[in-house]
Amino acid sequence: MVYLAAAIGFFERFWHQILIIALSCVPLIESRYAIVLGIGLFPELTVVELFILTQLGACLTGLVILLLLRTVFNWMKTTKVFRHLVEKLEEHGLKKGKSLEEKMNSSKNEKARAWASAIGVFLFVAIPLPGTGVWTGCLVATLLNIRFKYAFPAVCLGSIVATLIMLAFSSVFFPGVQLW
Repeated sequence: MVYLAAAIGFFERFWHQILIIALSCVPLIESRYAIVLGIGLFPELTVVELFILTQLGACLTGLVILLLLRTVFNWMKTTKVFRHLVEKLEEHGLKKGKSLEEKMNSSKNEKARAWASAIGVFLFVAIPLPGTGVWTGCLVATLLNIRFKYAFPAVCLGSIVATLIMLAFSSVFFPGVQLW
């Protein structure tokens, strides 16, 4: 009973923060739109708090997706129910990553290919447009077999840049927002 009361107290105190982290994990919303929602819905949270919370959610999402997506896709391909869905997702991811793959293949050595892929994933995630976020960036990185040690930092840094861009835009629409 004591543990339940402690858990309830924790969620009553931190539900705004938990909601912002959860929103930044949702596809299409992600960190760049979660921060804008947080500014509008929770004025008691500072921009720095919102930024840290959204990046925590984005990086956790990227970590889980990059580590598990290939395994989950392989399992889903063995089922009748999910095979078609996986094929559509792979087609979508490869279409998004086509230009990145061409640049990777044009590089002469393995190290240059790795850097080109990391920069490509970073730029892809950093552009705050629908369909270019952490989820799709991780999908592209997985389908192009970009190593985790290159893909994860690229996704996280891209998310940071996209969120900073959205913060700059939100300061125009929310004049009371102090960025610094």
